Amino acid sequence: MPNPLPNLIRAAALPITVAALAPQVHAQDPVSDHPDYMEAAFSTKRVLDWGTRPDWSPDGAKIAFTEAESRNTPAHEFDPATGKVRCLTCHLGGQKDVTRIYYLYDGSFLILAPRRPAADGKPVRGQELYWMSAGLGPLLPIGAKGFGEIAITRTPDTDGAVRIAWGDAANNNSLLTTAKLSWAEGKPVLSEERVLYDARSPDKPEGMTVAEAYGFMEEGRYVTFYTIFEKGDVLDDEMVKVDVETGAITPLYTSPAHTETHLFPDERYGLEESNRASDPVGKWRGLSSHPARFMSFMATRTGLDLPSPEELEDYAPHGANVGFDRPFDLYMVRIDGSQEPRRLTTMGDTAATARQSVISPDGLHIAYAVDPRESPKIAGQGGLYIGTFGAAD
Repeated sequence: MPNPLPNLIRAAALPITVAALAPQVHAQDPVSDHPDYMEAAFSTKRVLDWGTRPDWSPDGAKIAFTEAESRNTPAHEFDPATGKVRCLTCHLGGQKDVTRIYYLYDGSFLILAPRRPAADGKPVRGQELYWMSAGLGPLLPIGAKGFGEIAITRTPDTDGAVRIAWGDAANNNSLLTTAKLSWAEGKPVLSEERVLYDARSPDKPEGMTVAEAYGFMEEGRYVTFYTIFEKGDVLDDEMVKVDVETGAITPLYTSPAHTETHLFPDERYGLEESNRASDPVGKWRGLSSHPARFMSFMATRTGLDLPSPEELEDYAPHGANVGFDRPFDLYMVRIDGSQEPRRLTTMGDTAATARQSVISPDGLHIAYAVDPRESPKIAGQGGLYIGTFGAAD
């Protein structure tokens, strides 16, 4: 396949014309009306020289995002048609900093943010889910603590509610919970709340530990999520799915690499963030894109005698990469395993990373963040990118 790296390097001159990248609302069937993801031309453009954790609006016309992964920041909105950016949470003053932001079908937002101070003003640890109106009102708590990605059905139920799912890693446990979220009369209401996975349950799959929600599939029948298994003295991550009705957990697909995957609208293909290239054979490649300190966290969860961050400093040298926090690249995968993965980016070859990816509603575009890290080849090339399938290279 053509190497996308030259396109990324040529994108340095900003501002660039982005009107051509603005996704159009298509009257199409997402199951069949898309290019052959494994063969179609794929082109990329840097649209902002900052930003991460993007999320597409339901009509594919805007992208919400934050400023950083490692700290809470204001959330913003980018318009690919005009190149303009507006702040979505700056009106909140001292509460403007959030962790993640997602669009809901009517243009309102679901937001993961630090828990607000108690009534006496004392800080409260952890993160909580909030709803914000399309008109950018205050953050209103929905009554759920969470962490990581949040799964949301993109179309409402007949009563106007959406289904959401989220992980919670508090109290040295891991829970995956689902519920209905409605916002009648401008007030969020959570109902039908149910735990789908409890790491302390004796009925859980053998060796399964943490759970981070990723998405819904088959019209809400399943929630896909990221987890890590104990496999003897080794930890290995996998993408799995849980049946919302029965609670049965089965693999989404399997890979020895560290993989985090969102599904395309037709649900046969996935957009995978993976260290397949940056750690192809290492013992811990199933989770080596986490920071080394993550192993200390997992040691407390599993009781395993895991390597310390210091012991992992020289782990599995490969090309420009060594140790943990291995770079991700983006791949197209067939969920049924019928085709070899297609590599879309080559950041990992330079020690830079491509991650925080999200798929447009029509399945024709992706948005993702590039972090150059210490890579001299990608220096100055960080920020938000849009990739397009079926466009000329």
